This record gives sequence, structure tokens and C-alpha cells, in this order.
Amino acid sequence: MGTLIDTNVLVAAERGSTDLETIAKTYDDDVYISVITVSEMLHGMHRATSRPIRERRSRFIFGLLDLIPLVTIDLEVAREHARIWATLAEKGNMIGMNDAWLAATCIANGFAIATSNIREFERVPKLQIAAWSVT
Repeated sequence: MGTLIDTNVLVAAERGSTDLETIAKTYDDDVYISVITVSEMLHGMHRATSRPIRERRSRFIFGLLDLIPLVTIDLEVAREHARIWATLAEKGNMIGMNDAWLAATCIANGFAIATSNIREFERVPKLQIAAWSVT
């Protein structure tokens, strides 16, 4: 089994609230990052209000990709995403679309998700959550 690291955990690391070594050592299994998370972090980089912040975020993001294996979206993830989307829509209990992709990635690959966004992810049946306290 592996653990997919949610964006909020990585943003905390980027801001200095935690570090990547602590994140990696917290889990007994391998850790991964989703292309969805990379997109969210790149979005934050592009929205930075100054060049130094943009450059710092860029270094952090591309440093992550040197340390943590990237998980992409494949047909199994797409199938799981569609199932999650339909199930939650039917219940009127939707989560954010990017979070649905992360949940689908976890379920399709047998991963847990490390996140501080428990309320969002606990709506997804069959998703294993590894609670992370972001300070």
C-alpha cells in the first residue's frame, strides 16, 4: 500500500510548518504525489504576487518531483472518478472535483490519502484517510 500526499500537506511543507522528511517518515509505506496536486501547486506558483515567491514555489515544486514519485491518471482512475462523482452527486454530497480525482487515484491504486481535509474526503466510500495535522 502507498500514501498519496494531499496538496494541503505539501503547502504546509512549502510554508515551513513541516518538512518533506517528516512527511515521508510518518508513513510506513511509500508516498506519492498526484498530477492533480502538481497542477494545484503550479496554479499557486503562477498566482504568486512577486517573482521571488514564484521562484521559491517553483523550486519547491520541482524539488518535490525529484523526491516523490508522480502518479498519473489512467483508465482505472477515470473509472473510479466517474463512480465517485455519480455516487456523491446522487446523494447531493459532492466534494471538489480535484479532491474527487485524488480520491479516485487512491482507491484505484490502493493508496490512503494523507490530508488535513478530513471532512471533504470522509464523504468518499472506500477511501482510506491518513489524517494529517497541518499547523
